[in-house]
Amino acid sequence: MTSSRITPLFDRDGFRFLVQFVICFVIYTLQTIFAPYVPDNNEKEKPQQHFLISNIPEEIKVITPKGIPGMAALCNALATSVHQVEINPTFVIDVLAGYQVPTSTTILPAASTSFRPLFANANGSYHHVSYAVLKTCIEPMTTSYTLLLFDQHDDARSLNANRQRNANQDKDMDCGNWVRFAMADLKNLSHVTFIGRAFATNRIWSEWADQKLFKEHFDMLPAVPISLYSLICPGMKSPEYKCRYDLFSWLLGWKGYQMEYSGYSRELFNDLLSRIHTKAVYISIDLDVIRWEEFDDPRWKHGLMSVAEVTDAISMIGKKFEIAGGDITGFPPFLKPDKAYNHKKNEASYLSLFKALEQAMIRGKSTQ
Repeated sequence: MTSSRITPLFDRDGFRFLVQFVICFVIYTLQTIFAPYVPDNNEKEKPQQHFLISNIPEEIKVITPKGIPGMAALCNALATSVHQVEINPTFVIDVLAGYQVPTSTTILPAASTSFRPLFANANGSYHHVSYAVLKTCIEPMTTSYTLLLFDQHDDARSLNANRQRNANQDKDMDCGNWVRFAMADLKNLSHVTFIGRAFATNRIWSEWADQKLFKEHFDMLPAVPISLYSLICPGMKSPEYKCRYDLFSWLLGWKGYQMEYSGYSRELFNDLLSRIHTKAVYISIDLDVIRWEEFDDPRWKHGLMSVAEVTDAISMIGKKFEIAGGDITGFPPFLKPDKAYNHKKNEASYLSLFKALEQAMIRGKSTQ
């Protein structure tokens, strides 16, 4: 006796896939056509405006640190008068070994006189020296200021992310989180504006963007259009970004937003500058914000902005604000020329940015 097998009238697995596909398509369509959500002025407090008398000195000093890898060749290329400062040798060794350092660490000696620092740094792994420059040179000016950061990384990794890296060093600083410490520790730092992000990493963004520490004190203009998930709508109300309720998160019972940022343009950058409410600014530039055609670092890679875009942005800043100081970092140590590392290309880009920042500091102060 042969057993008869009933053949189903349809493929159940295929039908289940089709239903899921239709549901996802409908949600995606609704997500796209819904009007962007942007908090109105009643939803959040307007940023405080500062009208302080500037205490910024006239003198500009080009500062270079002793002991950081790559500095010797860089000092020769600067072709200008520089003031070398002794950097804590323990700090140099700790960074080379991959350790974080407490913010209480004395990285730079205290300045004996007041001046506007133009800090020519080298290796990008030492970008957190900028924290020390702000603390020792800019904070004593007792003037509210905004940090303008040109970087393809936000350098503001969250406390939770630190714990994931090393449970024993969750409160210490490195080149990837110094901005978070600066915003928390430096009382005269009013705002941070971040320009040049070249990638979207939801995990990293959501780890710190939902912290109240950054709400109302952080603004961003990436190098290219990007979309990020966040638990809040951070930043200022602006044409640079749109904030949508994330329907996928809503269906799962989570409260989330989809941040949609426009890419860099001169017009949008000018709008970004219009939202800065301090007379003084500090400019920090990491060379890895620059595109591959003009810069490359085997370790930190490259960004998507051109040297011309960044130098033009620096000029715009100098015409609108007093530049209290600045720094350039991200110059990799010279090893050997090969296809992945072009020393001359990196040097040319560094010098172009250095000269643009130096001229903007001179011109900006003289036009006040």
